[in-house]
Amino acid sequence: MGISIFKGEQGNALWHNTHRAGIPTGSEFSKIVTPKGAFSKSSLILADTKAFERFTGIQEEKVRTFAMKEGHRKENIAIDQYSLITGIAPTEVAFIRDMDKPYGISPDFVSLDRNDNITHLAEIKSLEGGLWSRAYRTKTPPSTYHPQLQGQLLTCELDKMTLIMFSEDGGIFWFPVYRDEAFIAKLEDALYRFNDEVEKYHQQLLSATDIYKI
Repeated sequence: MGISIFKGEQGNALWHNTHRAGIPTGSEFSKIVTPKGAFSKSSLILADTKAFERFTGIQEEKVRTFAMKEGHRKENIAIDQYSLITGIAPTEVAFIRDMDKPYGISPDFVSLDRNDNITHLAEIKSLEGGLWSRAYRTKTPPSTYHPQLQGQLLTCELDKMTLIMFSEDGGIFWFPVYRDEAFIAKLEDALYRFNDEVEKYHQQLLSATDIYKI
């Protein structure tokens, strides 16, 4: 089918329940596969959450902690600064997925051309102290980011994206992240395996005779 790009604001009810309910998104890929590409047993906990979402059609909302609100504030600053420095204008996109595939992403920064083709994709990470310094020196992200970054390249069918590192005290820098075909093969296999588990749990809920709707 090819990828579908849903424009609009992230975080509203349509974003939660129409595009994302029942499937893993980019920030959850690291719960399904390890940085080395092995299927994570801890993903089975997430599978119950996704099965519930399929059963109800409603995505489980997360409590917005102070840290999450701070992260969102810093992300907005990074978007403004990156756009100002590079001249690349972001497009407001809520979700990206191939409707035939059981995963998708909500991008931090994406730019589209007039035909809605992706011309630029970026992930923003807010780091401080030694982590920020190490990322600048090595131009290598922490390995924990690998599933999410490669999952974005997989979903968007891209060979390259940008990783933006932001610190309110240190500043902002960025570097390219390239497609890792070997890892992506393992990631996609894990995502389909995860989907099979979710659907198995979902079918158990659908066939239950002792669940009473209220």
